[in-house]
Amino acid sequence: CHVLQGNKTTSAQWYLCIFFYPLKKKVFKGYSRCRSTKSLGIACCDSDSENKSLAEKWKKAIKFITAGNNMTEDQTDCIPEIEQRHFVVYINPFSGRGKAMQIYKDHVKHVFCEAEIKSTVVKTEYAGHACKLAKEIELGKYDGIIIVSGDGLVHEVINGLMDRVDWEQAIKTPLGIVPGGSGNALAASIVYASTGHHPLPDVLPSSLFEICRGKICKVDILAMETSDTSHVKKAKITYGILGTVIGLISDIDIESERLRSLGSQTRMLLYALMRIATMRRYNLTVSFLPAMADKEFGLSLETSAEQNDNAIHNAIKENYTAAGDATETLVNDLLPPLDEPVPSTWSVSQGEFLQVTGVNLSHIAVDTILHPTKKRSDGLLFLTQITANVNRRSLLKLWDSMEDGTGLTERDNSSDVVVTPCRAFRIIPHSKHSEIVTLDGEKMPYGPFQCQVHPQLGRVFGTNY
Repeated sequence: CHVLQGNKTTSAQWYLCIFFYPLKKKVFKGYSRCRSTKSLGIACCDSDSENKSLAEKWKKAIKFITAGNNMTEDQTDCIPEIEQRHFVVYINPFSGRGKAMQIYKDHVKHVFCEAEIKSTVVKTEYAGHACKLAKEIELGKYDGIIIVSGDGLVHEVINGLMDRVDWEQAIKTPLGIVPGGSGNALAASIVYASTGHHPLPDVLPSSLFEICRGKICKVDILAMETSDTSHVKKAKITYGILGTVIGLISDIDIESERLRSLGSQTRMLLYALMRIATMRRYNLTVSFLPAMADKEFGLSLETSAEQNDNAIHNAIKENYTAAGDATETLVNDLLPPLDEPVPSTWSVSQGEFLQVTGVNLSHIAVDTILHPTKKRSDGLLFLTQITANVNRRSLLKLWDSMEDGTGLTERDNSSDVVVTPCRAFRIIPHSKHSEIVTLDGEKMPYGPFQCQVHPQLGRVFGTNY
């Protein structure tokens, strides 16, 4: 909201102009987020200065409550001032169909103006540039990092923050995601968590709405260890937020890049049909540490989010204490060395698979929900194993479920599709085919890899419905 001064043509000298972005039900299916404004003339006091002061008081109250704070009537005379926020905005002009800069000019800039948010725009110039920027940025100057791009730039920023000396504080920098790429899984998951609706209501304005509200939520960060190809036998660690994929979806995602000009939905659909027709099979050894709610971490899928949050917070403190100096490195305490066998507490299966995913979010794309019950800060990874025995009819039905919002849960488990909540997993590929493994949609070194979730390590702008 803004306080605006009237003129000779208006009935009041001072106005309170309020901007709304409510959800409205569509005629047939789903919701849209629409912009509307209300201008309220303030003319209940004897002097213009008193009317202006009253308008400013209303503005402070509205901003305070919109940010997620509670306020009683007794507090109206001492409302805390919400300071003007200043964001750095990273824009990848080449992401998706190359419209990220136009999205900033046509949408982000105007909404930030309404919310009285300052922004410093930085265009990325090459692959890995955002990682370098996040590693070197003076974070004390900004209230958050806004990313106008797809999941690839989010991936770079997270790894840049984790590569800093002050990583423990840096990774808590709030990230705001404005969908401008081809996947936009994180943006989709944030909008889904705040609305509970699928199909998602207008992801672009909804994402901006969450950023401007300013409420900060915790999010799990995934650590992926891959084999180092150099003469020094040391695992390479890369961080992510979406998850890892080997098989059908990773093949479709990477191989369809050559059709990027057709748009994400068209290129993904064409390659999906082709890959379902050919049915590549991957010989894999899949090992995982199941999430044992009663024995480790104090987590449960049945307990409340607040109880899980407390259990995770306590476990993180114990992990840091056991690891020693937490500011030096983040210890992947659940992962054995990659060249050693997994502990006896892990489950192991070997065979031919069509696809295996280890996912940290509800969505893998704006229009594709994989795990509707997956929360972004539950300390769990959802490992989905689809065996090579699954028939094409079941596979197409599975694809439909991801688009219509039902997705996959443990209740859908069968002999050919198994969803398992876990805290860590390892995958060893024994066949080559496409040699594609992805983390957050980015191609990773092909070979044995393992992953662990670090609960509530990161921060994003968003709310929970």
